Amino acid sequence: MASAYLDQELTSIELKEYRSHLAVCPLCRRHLQELEETSSFFRNVPAPEVPRELHGYVMRAIESRTSGELSLSQYLNDWMLRLNPRPLSAATGVIISLVLFTITLSGFKPLPTNAEERNWKEAAMLLAPPPPPAPIYSPGSEYNLYNPSQKASSTDSYELPRMVDSGTMSSFSYLAYQKPGNESMSAMVEVDENGRGTLVDVLGDPKDPMVVEQFWWALHDRTFQPATVEGQPVSTRIIFFTEKVDIGG
Repeated sequence: MASAYLDQELTSIELKEYRSHLAVCPLCRRHLQELEETSSFFRNVPAPEVPRELHGYVMRAIESRTSGELSLSQYLNDWMLRLNPRPLSAATGVIISLVLFTITLSGFKPLPTNAEERNWKEAAMLLAPPPPPAPIYSPGSEYNLYNPSQKASSTDSYELPRMVDSGTMSSFSYLAYQKPGNESMSAMVEVDENGRGTLVDVLGDPKDPMVVEQFWWALHDRTFQPATVEGQPVSTRIIFFTEKVDIGG
């Protein structure tokens, strides 16, 4: 109440009661005297000059807050200041650590051993489709040796039949060799001028009878490019041999 008395902020009733109390209380009178001396001392102290830059920063911040024109960064800064700084700093550290940890681990790659690298290369060779067979040119005498019905000629050259890449024969091994274990088959096939094959005879029987059935079914489609003599397609007979080796044991 002494400070309010000096600042003349008391009402008339409070002022009358305080003066009545001062008349009978020496301690309050002494406290009031010390407060007056302190106030008089600070009143005579010259006020320090505020730097112009600081005055501009303070006034700009006050004006922006009173007008409600806060930028996004200032709004986020005020919102973060309202939070407890310790949990906020801990959460920020955890997030940064997780990001750095993820970036570091993403650059690690396993170093394969020689055995693993060899297995990967073997698996890649098994999964890779075989290259299309190159045309084979031979003298006409060899063609007539396997196909005696054609006219003999020692000057003509011919091209052996080739399998069509997109034909049913390309998927024959996936359908026929579904059972484990080694498997092999050889057969004589007649390829007509249109590239369709006909099973003439089975020279080497497979262990699984379904292999012959699947082979017979695959020949019903246009499976081959026909043999040619001087560029003209002709029918011919070929020996078809296929073998599967089970590397899994």
